[in-house]
Amino acid sequence: MEQQLFRLKKNLQKLIKKNSHILVAFSGGKDSVCLLNLLLNIKKEFNLKISVAYINHNLRGAESDEEEEFVTNYINSLNISLYKKVIQKEYWASLKKKSVEMEARKIRYDFFYKIANQNYIDYIATAHHLNDKIETFFIQILRAGGIETLTSIPTKNDKIIRPIINFSKKEIESYIEENKLKYIEDSTNNENLYKRNIIRNKIVPLLKEINPNFEKTFLKLFSNLDEEVYFYKKIINKFYKGILISKNNGFIVIDKERYDGFDVALKKNIIKLILKKLDFPTKPDKVLFGETCSQKSKYLYKKGDFLVKSIGNMLWLINLSKIKSFDKNITIESFPFHSQYLDIQIKNTNEVNPKNNFCIKFDENDLPIKVRQIKNADTFEFDKNKNKSLVKLIKEMRIHTCLFNQIFVFENSIGKIIGFWLNNKFFRVSKIFYIEKNKNCLIFDFKSPFNDKTNK
Repeated sequence: MEQQLFRLKKNLQKLIKKNSHILVAFSGGKDSVCLLNLLLNIKKEFNLKISVAYINHNLRGAESDEEEEFVTNYINSLNISLYKKVIQKEYWASLKKKSVEMEARKIRYDFFYKIANQNYIDYIATAHHLNDKIETFFIQILRAGGIETLTSIPTKNDKIIRPIINFSKKEIESYIEENKLKYIEDSTNNENLYKRNIIRNKIVPLLKEINPNFEKTFLKLFSNLDEEVYFYKKIINKFYKGILISKNNGFIVIDKERYDGFDVALKKNIIKLILKKLDFPTKPDKVLFGETCSQKSKYLYKKGDFLVKSIGNMLWLINLSKIKSFDKNITIESFPFHSQYLDIQIKNTNEVNPKNNFCIKFDENDLPIKVRQIKNADTFEFDKNKNKSLVKLIKEMRIHTCLFNQIFVFENSIGKIIGFWLNNKFFRVSKIFYIEKNKNCLIFDFKSPFNDKTNK
């Protein structure tokens, strides 16, 4: 027991802060009973608050009801807060082509996050262990996963922590037996209905015959894979930054010419990174090879809210569901100015770089300044007495039309367009409003969600 507690403490020191609130995903099985008991044993030392979440999926008839009763009585005996959800049997009958296994997983995690967010819980602890990680490794092989997926179940992602991920199933069972802990068995674990069960019940026993220490071997393998994936990610991120032209909430623009010069493996990993940043769940191969578009399509890839389009030397990758439209009219009557959308400060021109910042000369006669969306009739005086359609100018800058509603347009007191701004790459100031040397100017600081200031 002391050895397991020592390892748990060591794991938690890397995963959480002291004085945290942890929600334990609990099923009543050996793994979650072991995790909960270990956490309760170090609760005082880490000053933890512990709660439990349980879902009765209602997939095993009377056994599901017995499990729920066991969990309720067990947690109540520990005087711990229990958050419980019961899925009605009819729900599963309504599923058509959806995988029951995948849907059950989605329901679980949605429930855990809902409880965590509603109750300001810091972490969600699941009882995944080394053997789960090994099984997932083989599942990813069957899915033809890349090297990153072969690292299998991560120790931490977002609020989810897995404090016993490096414990073997044998160690967990020994802990349960040594401490005479009660648990309930899930009979379907012995049935080969799912890939995971087949791997667990048929493939893993063969591995044990070949290598009795296979768990330790896989522990070393995962450590090596983690190191390699960390290295590859650094390299991929470096190339991504090198071709990144612009980004905001909902879109990323990269240098198409340089991107086209990369080999397929690097392209695929850059697309994979961008898809993750844009929160779009699809395989990079489909984007890379434009599987959803015909040769006549104006898009390289288009599916649902996600599209990829080549405009000039730029490749635009856009998730329309993430695009935030600027649909407000703001009137600026004095400086400095502060709002939920932007701040405006008065600074000396020596303190600013007009190439990377939206800034204009300071002239009180321009007040009030209106901030609004673009209009089709807008004209832009790009030089003295030289006008151009603002829409035409923006198109010439290769800005995708779906982003027009995200553009801030600035108009002075007599109706002249001062300039427009999409982000710190795509903006323009009329020449007649350029800043002047050694004089005061106005510098505009745009706020999230319109300005993505995260690292490239």
